[in-house]
Amino acid sequence: MTTSKAHNNTQTAQRLVKNSAWLFFAEAAAKLTALGIQIIAARYLGDKGYGMFSYAFVGTGAILNFIDHGLRTYITREISRNPEKARDLLSHIFFLKRIITFVSVVILCIAYSLIPFDTSSLIVIFLISCAMILDGYTEIYLGVFRAFEKMKEISALMVAQRLIFFMVGLGVLALGFGIIEFCFTFLLVSVLSFFTVQRFTNRLQISAPKPVEAGTLRNTFQDSKFICLMVLFTYIYFRIDSVLIFFMLGKAETGAYTAAFKLIESMALLIAGIRGALFPILSKIYSKNTDQFQNVWKQASRFLLIIGLPLSAGFTLLGSNLTKILYGSAYQVTGPLLQIMAVAFFLLILNEFIAYLLLAANQTGTAIRIAMAGALFNITLNIIVIPRWGVKGAACVASLTEVILFLLFCCALKKINITMHFFSRAWKPILATVGMSLMMIEFAGSLIPTFLLGVGVYFFLLILFQTFNEFDILVIRNILKLKSPLQNKPTPDLPEASLQLSIIIVSFKSIDYLARCLQSIQSNLKNFEHEVIVIDNASEDESVAVLKRDFPEIILIENEKNLGFSTANNQGIAISKGRYILLLNNDTEVLPDSLETMVNTMKQSPGTGMLGCLLLNPDHTIQESFGGKLGFTQEFLRKAFFNKLFRHSDRPWAKIVLNWMHATEKDVDWIRGTCMLFQREALADVGLMDENFFMYFEDVDISLQLRLKGWGVRFTPKASIIHYQGISGSRLPYQTALAQKKSQLYFYKKYYGQWGLRLLKFYLACKFQIISKNDQEAQNFKRDILAMIKNYH
Repeated sequence: MTTSKAHNNTQTAQRLVKNSAWLFFAEAAAKLTALGIQIIAARYLGDKGYGMFSYAFVGTGAILNFIDHGLRTYITREISRNPEKARDLLSHIFFLKRIITFVSVVILCIAYSLIPFDTSSLIVIFLISCAMILDGYTEIYLGVFRAFEKMKEISALMVAQRLIFFMVGLGVLALGFGIIEFCFTFLLVSVLSFFTVQRFTNRLQISAPKPVEAGTLRNTFQDSKFICLMVLFTYIYFRIDSVLIFFMLGKAETGAYTAAFKLIESMALLIAGIRGALFPILSKIYSKNTDQFQNVWKQASRFLLIIGLPLSAGFTLLGSNLTKILYGSAYQVTGPLLQIMAVAFFLLILNEFIAYLLLAANQTGTAIRIAMAGALFNITLNIIVIPRWGVKGAACVASLTEVILFLLFCCALKKINITMHFFSRAWKPILATVGMSLMMIEFAGSLIPTFLLGVGVYFFLLILFQTFNEFDILVIRNILKLKSPLQNKPTPDLPEASLQLSIIIVSFKSIDYLARCLQSIQSNLKNFEHEVIVIDNASEDESVAVLKRDFPEIILIENEKNLGFSTANNQGIAISKGRYILLLNNDTEVLPDSLETMVNTMKQSPGTGMLGCLLLNPDHTIQESFGGKLGFTQEFLRKAFFNKLFRHSDRPWAKIVLNWMHATEKDVDWIRGTCMLFQREALADVGLMDENFFMYFEDVDISLQLRLKGWGVRFTPKASIIHYQGISGSRLPYQTALAQKKSQLYFYKKYYGQWGLRLLKFYLACKFQIISKNDQEAQNFKRDILAMIKNYH
């Protein structure tokens, strides 16, 4: 793994969130504004008028939308990969669009001449069709903006279009005009949007037309037609139910069904901003960096679950009250329809994202087959269900279709070696959603207080379960321009590696244990190329003399004062010559084959920057060897459970749990600092250890720094060492405790900011205030540590 590659995960994550944030807020403003005009239209036009208005969009969109969105998706993917071809692609796409538009208009004219619509309905269809044709050209321009990641411009254009339509459309309806005038307003806004977007595109200096070549046009059509087909089948399974209801049941039922559907669609399109922001990034990196592609999928799917699950539950619980407030008593059936559709809402947004993930991965054929299966399933079942169970049956079919599609998409992801790991990513938001739902049911009342209660409980539980990881915190802090916890030190100038392994040991007043440690290294690495560097932190005993006399082969650094664990280790790293660098505590005993096993394991995993092994007590029971992300929840779990577990590691029940926890090699959040094996390049990449940690928490910090840079942190049970823990710290127990708390305060300040630091200071102050020991030493310690907590900034 190269240094530049290690940086990519964090940089891509920041682009991901910044782009998604712009589009998300733009989609929020645009879609909520559009939803507002839909609600007003439903109230003013009545269920029949609104049903006709809705059908005009769906019926016309079945012919036009799949082409427009397909071409937009295609041009975004291709320009994001080859920006120098933007002018050429745009010229050929527009030529192709004009041909397809002509054919589509002919098909629409023939279709609507065969259907007995009244004059008013035909005028509505004509106006909406003209507007949608223009919107198709606008969408292609927006596809170019997405390819160049011009998310601010897209956001401004989207919000402006919706706001203008909202204000003018509201005025038209308020003045008593009908559906025809309302649709004409939509057409005027579409004309304005088209010319505005065209003018913005001119600034990119790519809009000048180029001669159309028959060969290029043919290739463009061949490549884009499959994406158009995928969008067509997606459109069918997502919206065909409204068309079937219109012809089978009538305008009123279509209006009631569409009123519920619009709420679901608006939220789905709002969240689709994440998909739109990520599609150009995914298209760029798929062929270059499959690991990074997987990482983007992992993070995006996690956030979609965090967003989608509570929305599903919230709509299900509040659907009836929400529709009653928004649409009025005339739409009583809309509430139950919304509740049925909402059950599978989180699957809907996942399915949409996976479809575009497959497109980015050049799996267009697979995406088409899945979308076709969804369309056939939806149409067939709706033809059977709608005559018997009406609009409620159609709502059930819509939810069931999403379940079937999700299963098919999961199978497709496995075939391209993309892991789903649904439950590992979903269990925290699922538990938070369950807790939120129970509170909303228990304290059900009016809509807004119940909604606010649900939001508060959900986010409280997410924080309690530590759902957001250090990557989320880093990216959010960067977006808000807060100080980043990511160390941006210059790369240290380390000597060129000429050995297999450098072992670095920091010692302080523990020569007996250090001698045992060195002897175990000598006996186990007789034929293994290595060096041992010992840094004595001003032990002021016979340590230096014994080392010079009994271990003359080691490299010895003598410090005149105790510089702390991190600084002393950095001294050793700075002169080391090993390809792999082992930081080893002085109170350890190396067991046979352990160090060679660790080095061989590291060689087989070049993306791993840090490796830890199984730590054993002298009686060979298991010690804590790794840990999870530090935070207030982890602090509580440590006090309530893990400390007791490791303290009683000789008990049968504890042995069972500990053996299970340490049974397999795996990625972990951090490795305990007793024995840490690093790749030399990884240590250089993070700028060595943070010397603000005198002792304690430096192991957690270096693990997080490596992970933030894109390196793996792993634990292996194949190697083990004995750890006589706490030897150096036991010499000066109260000073050690003060240093530990100071490091904890610095850690929280570094990763959680001032709010996290203040919360920790409050917790520690309360904790140490209740110390009840009456001896003078304990009281002095209490006074000193409370003073340190109070004065730490």
